[in-house]
Amino acid sequence: MLRNREDFGVYYKKACACLPGGSLKARKDRYFIGNNNNFSMQDSKPGALERMERAVHWGMPYMSQALGGGASGLQHLFSCEAAYLTNRMKEAAQHAFQAVYTGQEAGQSDVVCNAYYMLARISLATGRHKKTTEYIQTVVDFINERNLIALYDIRDYALSWLYLC
Repeated sequence: MLRNREDFGVYYKKACACLPGGSLKARKDRYFIGNNNNFSMQDSKPGALERMERAVHWGMPYMSQALGGGASGLQHLFSCEAAYLTNRMKEAAQHAFQAVYTGQEAGQSDVVCNAYYMLARISLATGRHKKTTEYIQTVVDFINERNLIALYDIRDYALSWLYLC
């Protein structure tokens, strides 16, 4: 969907003009990313990350509207992963919390769980093992209490991290 292109949001902006009320398929727990929170960019030119981040934050609200609420909070998850991979842990945590908040508001449980999983990774990278365990337990409880079968992969990954900690 993003394919490392900075103009992806233009398509969703055009779609929003045709769907002023958003998609008719609006519903809770539409999993947009599942257990896919990997980050890859083929462009290694200076400023590529900043350009892509701006594009994602600009285009994602249009994307979310066109998809009837799907992908809400994904822009913050993207920025969280980018900050994590560039060792900006405080910024990564801020984006992760924003992804949790935005994802919960729109019923995007996959975004919420991936954001908590990122918080666990951030905590482990900064040496806060107790916090890592708490975030992993949050992921497991969130999925188990809601019986989100589609997200069992995230739960299982989180549990494997728990054993590592």
